[in-house]
Amino acid sequence: TKKLIRQYKKYLGSPDAEKMVAFMAAALQKQPLPELEDKHLKILRDFSSFSDAIESAYAEYEDRMNMAARNIEISSKELTTAYRDVERLNTSINAMLDSLGQGLLFFDKNGICSDIYSKSCVELLGGDPSDKYLPEFLNFSSDEASTFKSWINITFAGNSAMDFDDLKGLLPKEMTNGNGRIIDLNYKPMYVVDGMLSGVLLIATDITYEKETEAKILQTQEEAEKIKQIALNRNGFYDFITDISNFVDTLKALPENNVSQEQVRGILRSLHTFKGTAGSFHLIELSRFIHSLEMVLKKNSDSFEKSSLDIASFEELIEKKKDLGRTLFGSEFMQYKQIKAVRYDTLENLSKIIDTVVPDGSAKKTIQKFLKDEIFSVSIREKFYPFERELYRIAEQQGKPHPKFVFHGEEISVVPTEYEEFFKVLLHIARNIVDHGIEKPQTRERLHKPMEGTVKVDISRKGSSGLSIDISDDGGGIDVDRIRAKMPQDQRDISDEEVLQKIFHIGFSSKESASLVSGQGIGLNAVYDTITNVGGSISVSSNFKDHKGTIFHINLP
Repeated sequence: TKKLIRQYKKYLGSPDAEKMVAFMAAALQKQPLPELEDKHLKILRDFSSFSDAIESAYAEYEDRMNMAARNIEISSKELTTAYRDVERLNTSINAMLDSLGQGLLFFDKNGICSDIYSKSCVELLGGDPSDKYLPEFLNFSSDEASTFKSWINITFAGNSAMDFDDLKGLLPKEMTNGNGRIIDLNYKPMYVVDGMLSGVLLIATDITYEKETEAKILQTQEEAEKIKQIALNRNGFYDFITDISNFVDTLKALPENNVSQEQVRGILRSLHTFKGTAGSFHLIELSRFIHSLEMVLKKNSDSFEKSSLDIASFEELIEKKKDLGRTLFGSEFMQYKQIKAVRYDTLENLSKIIDTVVPDGSAKKTIQKFLKDEIFSVSIREKFYPFERELYRIAEQQGKPHPKFVFHGEEISVVPTEYEEFFKVLLHIARNIVDHGIEKPQTRERLHKPMEGTVKVDISRKGSSGLSIDISDDGGGIDVDRIRAKMPQDQRDISDEEVLQKIFHIGFSSKESASLVSGQGIGLNAVYDTITNVGGSISVSSNFKDHKGTIFHINLP
């Protein structure tokens, strides 16, 4: 065998030992021993050691083979276990990366993306990034692509005085994907053991919601600032709206063309002034529109055409600002020019002076009536704004849609001080309507009602100076049987109408537990006491059987 031949060569000291042994065997058979040469005798003398070496070598080989076989078996098991652990680890890491909802990909010194990436890359970045050049995959502009090429050379060279965080500021920080989502782009360095940059991790995060929230907050702040500036300068706002309305009328009167250059310059001067004033009141939309008109005029100043100014949209925007003024200052905002705020106690002092100075008679009655009707009185609708806001506030607090609010009686005016306490306790009725009356959306849907409830206020004059007020809702109504069950046994034998009136009694509540909104049996009792203390009356009617709501009937002197 080859093993035996290798041993012959090693121990018999001849490159062709096998031939030498064959020769020896032939020689011993044919020649007497004295004629053997020394080299033959040496082979014979070493043959015993040669045989022992072969035996030892084979035993050693066998031990080594057995040890190697055992090592291979152990290594195989270890490798199988290690591969299984690595596979589990990779699966866990992939699951965690995919659950983050972020797009994660790697790119090398050539800007080529790796085939290792999170699943979210496909959705957020618009596809599989594998083996793609990053600027092409992310649709960088030509300038961004050029900057990226320079950036990647500087960054991977590792000889810049700027660190990675400084350098990454040169790359695009945001992009908008094909679905209109805003994606934040962040870059993290990947270093190898010797500190050299081996690649870059790109983290893509959908920040659309955050951006929309920021925009809404900014819009709310701008809206608040707008209202603040208008409220602080009501008269200035009125003058601005009047002047810009007159300006639009002037534009409408212009001929379609053949307008002189002097007229065009005058229009531009006026637009520039109006734009500045609109900005001072934080009327951003109007200010931007006026700016667009300026640009159109400057571009076409030599060939003016009135149709290019979009006067209809201009008028529409101005009308919206008039509506804002009416909301802030009342429906008659555009009917009154300059207005000065005067304290009620100052007016009351004026009334006392007139009462003292003017003699009794028709003149005095006329003056007193004028003071009451024109000076002291306000629209009763104005006094129901807190009631309306409370409806919305409690609805939001309880996860219900804002109820629809319907008001009849805007033309009726009252002196606020005469009904001050009544308007305060009205809030208790608002809370009870939303908390007790208007059902949850799913209940209303089951009853084939609109998801949002409806609250109506109907006000009319009663006699020469009294008020009749009905406040109704389209909720579930009041369960008379439930109220009766809470009454003492000896008081239950009364009509349903009488039972309903028990909701005004101190400590009575149809709710099983109290909350911050209602349930303590105090609110409606406060309403009852306030109204009856001024000589008025309040009662309630309801249709629980047909889920058709409740009406509070109020009469005030």
